[in-house]
Amino acid sequence: MAFRFPWQAKPKPEPGPDGFTRANGMPVVPFVLGVVGHRDVRDTDRETLKQTLITLFRQFQAAFPHTPLVVLSSLAEGADQIAAEAALDPSVGAFVRVPLPLEPNHYANSTSFGNNEAARANFWTILNSPRVESFVVPLAPGLVPPNVDWAAVATIKADGPEKTLRHRCYANAGAYLARRCHAMVALWDGPDGSPPHGPSGTEEHVNFKLIGEPPEHFPWRETEPLGFRGERGLVFVVHTPRQNDRSPSGTSKRPAGQIRVLVPNDRDEILVVPDDQHPVPRRLNGWKRFSTLVKASLGVHARHDVRNMNDQIAAEVFQFRDLGTTIDDFNKDLEKPKVIADVLKCLRKKQAILTVHHFDPTHNSWLLRLSRLHEAADVVSNRLQPWLDGAIVTVFGLLGFSAYTFHMYAHFYRIIETPQGKSEPIHQPLWLLASMLLFGAAMGLVAIFWWKRTEQRRLDSRALAEALRVRRTWSMTGVSKSVADSYMSQLRGEVSWIRQALLHACPPPITWIDQFDRIADPKRQLLLLHRVRREWLLHSETGQIPQFKKRHHDLKSEAAKWRQRGVKLAILSWVCLIVILILGLLEPVRERLHPIGLASDEPGRYFLIATGILFIVGGLFIAYCERQAYEDLEKQYERMLIVFRYGDHELRQRLRERDIPGARRVFEALGREAILEQSQWLLLRRSRPLELHIGG
Repeated sequence: MAFRFPWQAKPKPEPGPDGFTRANGMPVVPFVLGVVGHRDVRDTDRETLKQTLITLFRQFQAAFPHTPLVVLSSLAEGADQIAAEAALDPSVGAFVRVPLPLEPNHYANSTSFGNNEAARANFWTILNSPRVESFVVPLAPGLVPPNVDWAAVATIKADGPEKTLRHRCYANAGAYLARRCHAMVALWDGPDGSPPHGPSGTEEHVNFKLIGEPPEHFPWRETEPLGFRGERGLVFVVHTPRQNDRSPSGTSKRPAGQIRVLVPNDRDEILVVPDDQHPVPRRLNGWKRFSTLVKASLGVHARHDVRNMNDQIAAEVFQFRDLGTTIDDFNKDLEKPKVIADVLKCLRKKQAILTVHHFDPTHNSWLLRLSRLHEAADVVSNRLQPWLDGAIVTVFGLLGFSAYTFHMYAHFYRIIETPQGKSEPIHQPLWLLASMLLFGAAMGLVAIFWWKRTEQRRLDSRALAEALRVRRTWSMTGVSKSVADSYMSQLRGEVSWIRQALLHACPPPITWIDQFDRIADPKRQLLLLHRVRREWLLHSETGQIPQFKKRHHDLKSEAAKWRQRGVKLAILSWVCLIVILILGLLEPVRERLHPIGLASDEPGRYFLIATGILFIVGGLFIAYCERQAYEDLEKQYERMLIVFRYGDHELRQRLRERDIPGARRVFEALGREAILEQSQWLLLRRSRPLELHIGG
């Protein structure tokens, strides 16, 4: 953990009603751990395992103090319930989300509990806790036959369609957990323990998280042609011997509760984090992240330079810590008093439109969660933007003055006669000192913003806000597509936390179809679609079409202004030089130019300084335009304006015709375009970091 002086310590924020809301109503992005494990836990190990998990959970809370901890657990007998109890322990105070494979009543009577009445009673006790949220993970459309006897699906052990459907439900819930956790905790005896106990077990879920291989019965595997390797992550294996150990050599010699951390890799090998890198949950200090940015700017990508297994393990651990630190930084930004005031003001102003009164309370709470987080991310981005813009202008200004003072040092000098009768120029060192100080100030300002990661924080907040805007729109219109699956799903890196936040903030997307379809009256459905159209597309302040139009106009003006200024100044500099050169060839004129310092063979110092500064300032203006990517973004916004105008035309027509399915398809298509534009924007802006434009 990063060192902190006593006077820098801040009280830990009070937990709110869930892992996504503070006690003061502010939203927050949680760190999510998914728990899997077997049911056959020895009674003598239960307390040891619970204390091990409590210690592990508290390590995460200590490493990322501004971030609440959410534990995903399906609450089956054994490992799942032990993990939930550890998370709910008063010394931890985490939150538990329960992705259920079946409806609670059927699940409680399923083979996951057998004849263990104590485990079944504990399931209901945990499920009814105020710090627990549960939902049934839906299956892919078309997999559930009509008139299913769910009681038989939950209990029948003989081979047949019921048992196969149960395995699909279990694989579905387990894969949901694996895909939506930042790291997995497996209470498992590991590959050196008992052999696999059939499909949809712990080993399948661990392999899914480590190598991206979905379980055998995972019902959504055909929906991702590119696979799931982009969602791999660390697995914390808590050694958990079985009551009925069936391994050839008996129970492993490792003690119960011993932790090994496995890391994903491209060779599908089991790589273990060495002891000297523990504890793995650790915040990256500022110097480590700053040095990484410096190396990247110099073209030295040390964190990606993987030569052997140890380098790969170190790179994975670094990425994991960077992920947690980035989430914690975002949550820390949300704790600033001015941000809190702005967010609460926005929420009060929009309170009437944050929910849909046609939805049930559970779905409205999820919609409110999305809306709160969107407003918070939007406020953080807007508050960081002026600081970043001011820094960029200041850096270019300092570079311009540094060039000016250097020209003064080079050309503003005195001529003295030496005792030997020679003439020598004497330069003024104060001008050189001023040039160095101005350049150092520009370098220091860039270093400060690199240290604070201002630009990265602003970009991430903006990307999260725009993705949540689409997610909220799709939720209200019953679109079952996942924004997170569309949002750079194959990317494992510094921005992957954005899609993880989208995955955690709401239930599976398919649930919104059922919620929309429950609005039985078509008139109410049409009214809801009209409302979404007004809010998302046409609103004067937040609507996509007015925003795209304004941004296109502003960026076009800025691009023309800065590029024209730069070109004009550069041309003026060259014109002055050419004119003086031509005039210098004319003998009568040349004699008259000598006294005023405009002769081409002996130019005056002021003339040299002026022409040089004109050329440099013109280059800085063009470099500023390039750095801000005004022209690229202007074309991008123009394309989006055209797309959304055409889309709104189609939407109006379908709403007039009362074509509800067609209107929903238009919302889906526009959302995909917005997601694509946002991902392109994010990658474009990240490719232009705040830096010293030495060659400008």
